[in-house]
Amino acid sequence: MSKTLWFGLVLGLLASVAGALPPAEYPVFDSLTYDDSEAAAAAWITHQGTAPPTVLQTDSRPVLRLPCNFSGTDHPRAVWDLPLNRDLSTARGIQFRFRCPDPLPVGSFTAYLRSGDGWYTGDFLHTAEPVPDAPGWHTVSLDKTSARIEGTPRGWAHVDRLRIAAWRGADIDTEIHLADLGIVSGDSDMLLVLNEPAPGQPLSAYVRNVDQALNAMGLFPALVNERDVTADRLRDTRVIILPYNPDLPPRAVEALAGHMDRGGKLVAFFALPESLARRGGIRLGGVRGEAERGDFSVIQAVGDGLRGLPDRIAQASWNIRMAEPVHPSGRVAAEWRDRDGHPKGAAVVVTDQAAFMSHILLNDDLDRKRQLTLAMVGHVYPTAFEQAAEHQIAAIGAIGAYRNLDELRRAVEQADAPGAVERLRTAESLRTQAREHLIQDAPERAVGVAMESRQRAREAYAALQQPRQGEFRGFWCHDAYGIPGRSWDETAEALARNGFTAVLPNVSWGGVAFYDSDVLPVASDVERYGNALEECIAAARRHGIEVHTWKVNWNMGSKAPSGFRTRMKQEGRTQVHFNGTAHDAWLCPTDPRNQRLEIDAMVEMATRYPVDGIHFDYIRFPGSDYCFCAGCRSRFEEYLGRSVSGWPGAVRADSDVEEAWLEFRRKAISHVVEAVRKEVRAVRPECKISAAVFPDWPRDRDRIGQDWGAWARAGHLDFINPMNYTPFTPLFEGMAARQQEWAGEAPVYPGIGLTTWTDPADFGRLAAQIKVARERNAPGFTLFNLTAGALDDVAPLLRLGLTRPMAE
Repeated sequence: MSKTLWFGLVLGLLASVAGALPPAEYPVFDSLTYDDSEAAAAAWITHQGTAPPTVLQTDSRPVLRLPCNFSGTDHPRAVWDLPLNRDLSTARGIQFRFRCPDPLPVGSFTAYLRSGDGWYTGDFLHTAEPVPDAPGWHTVSLDKTSARIEGTPRGWAHVDRLRIAAWRGADIDTEIHLADLGIVSGDSDMLLVLNEPAPGQPLSAYVRNVDQALNAMGLFPALVNERDVTADRLRDTRVIILPYNPDLPPRAVEALAGHMDRGGKLVAFFALPESLARRGGIRLGGVRGEAERGDFSVIQAVGDGLRGLPDRIAQASWNIRMAEPVHPSGRVAAEWRDRDGHPKGAAVVVTDQAAFMSHILLNDDLDRKRQLTLAMVGHVYPTAFEQAAEHQIAAIGAIGAYRNLDELRRAVEQADAPGAVERLRTAESLRTQAREHLIQDAPERAVGVAMESRQRAREAYAALQQPRQGEFRGFWCHDAYGIPGRSWDETAEALARNGFTAVLPNVSWGGVAFYDSDVLPVASDVERYGNALEECIAAARRHGIEVHTWKVNWNMGSKAPSGFRTRMKQEGRTQVHFNGTAHDAWLCPTDPRNQRLEIDAMVEMATRYPVDGIHFDYIRFPGSDYCFCAGCRSRFEEYLGRSVSGWPGAVRADSDVEEAWLEFRRKAISHVVEAVRKEVRAVRPECKISAAVFPDWPRDRDRIGQDWGAWARAGHLDFINPMNYTPFTPLFEGMAARQQEWAGEAPVYPGIGLTTWTDPADFGRLAAQIKVARERNAPGFTLFNLTAGALDDVAPLLRLGLTRPMAE
């Protein structure tokens, strides 16, 4: 039986037994229920050869069926559009029920909301929550904090179309089921103001950190973009939250000032217009940077502190906004301390009307950051404490497949896991205490105790997991110097203690090195802080950790000297977009001078330093619209053997020219990989060569010129680290399955995007993805990214089970 036929039979069986779907627990504006398939097809618009929607009958009701007809077709994605007319200006986003009986053939899922001449778009599976008692069904959403911008949208108040896309991952048919389209509403008492990102970019992580901290406490403020802030939209709001808004439009500032004049409260982080600070009784000064690394390492409660504020919170900030209270009700509730405990300025300033933190909120020391955010909001809106307490108590024991502490208890009782039993008992005792605090009208205490109970429950769950020995367990680290505020020795010791075997430090970019180099400009940080690579290697050796140096290729990096950047542009070595705009941050991969620079830099790391391996990243073009510089044209014409008129449109107008163009791009990237392999093998054959790659090889070899499947099969890579950064475990499993096949005999260590998830401490999800990798016989895994939170909050949980030494 063919694979296509087998999958089709399985899919038909799964669809035919679709179980009952309970009513949605959120406001629904379109149930997506149609009288018949003809009505469903009339309601939706299809594109690119996509099959029209039909109706599927479940045990309880009909739902929408969207067939992904990938077998025997060549369209890159299945696409369906639904006309809408929605004002989402103060909503958090949209949500719907989603089911995919077999996600294996799908590379990724995307939702789009059209507004004006642009779209808000994103992966709607990042918030996937299982629907209770409805196997396979999830509630998913596209919310403002995760949406990217394409084109020039008119604003969230003018959404007129929903688009659902399933991207081809394999030439096998599958289908998706949808139901209950609704709005994700926020609490109208609280309104968080978003700064709109640049086209193609995500929302600032600093903004998401604040919203996610509130969400983790059960607080879901309404979300409004800066452009949509008006007096009318603020009328019913009690608290305004400015998570990071350095460029508030004057109209928005005026509306916010009026809100405060009417007694409205304000919570703000780092950036705050003077007129709003003055109304809040706070005087702002200039920005003060750290004189030494680690100057702003700790937020320490002082004086009377703040209700619900932890005594000490870790945060590796690099500068602060000087601030002091001037209103009689004001005080400094917390101050910055350096690593040695010396005071460095006000961290949190509060008055009766405002709470201000003098830097942005980072996501290290995660639980305490959530308590800090709650304390600031609760100071001006006390009701928040009770909401948070109820949420935290209800969430105790909800981890992985277990919905509550009772379900977790049954699993612990059935398992032979002594380490889980005592932790579970402690969790139950703390839950009782948290409930008592809430009854006694001390909700802030209930929050702290409930969070501790949740941690003990997580530990009990972690202790249920089983280890596998002899596997690669790596951590990408995006900071050349490791976790801010810590030495590499501290970090390496913690990695080894928690069962990790390797670290991949980002010590090199296209235009800068954080070590002594004869090839690349050396970062100024090296003179100030030392040779990052030498320090990492020395520490790792002491603790038995492998070092695979991570180089970002082509992208010169923010620390590249301006003189080097200018010279690259003047020499015609930087990239150009299809539309003719310059992309000066990236070197052109088809330029032989740039290829030689990348090769020499990779080889230098392997030969000058005793590393265990060298690691490619960004070994690709930025996207399908690159690079169309003058050099690319002349080199492509030489490759093609003739001139190309109508540049650059000709490469898309003629299919033969387009195919040659795609192969030309692939060869440019592959040349660097092949040359590095050859030159490193000649002098250090034991040095391993690896690459962080995009997850969908067949699509990405054309889109970005990254032909990693061919590299693996040709033996150019010793192992591959696909960046499978989805929180949706069924999709992760599909990715891992395809990648093992594409890589041939080369080991695949799937990349798990821990710190890219909505909750970067979601241990249940992490455990599930590690187990999927093992079930797919992956000989290891790689986690992104090594942060203080990942090392302090997540790694110790892994050691209790999944990375536990067998002797324990």
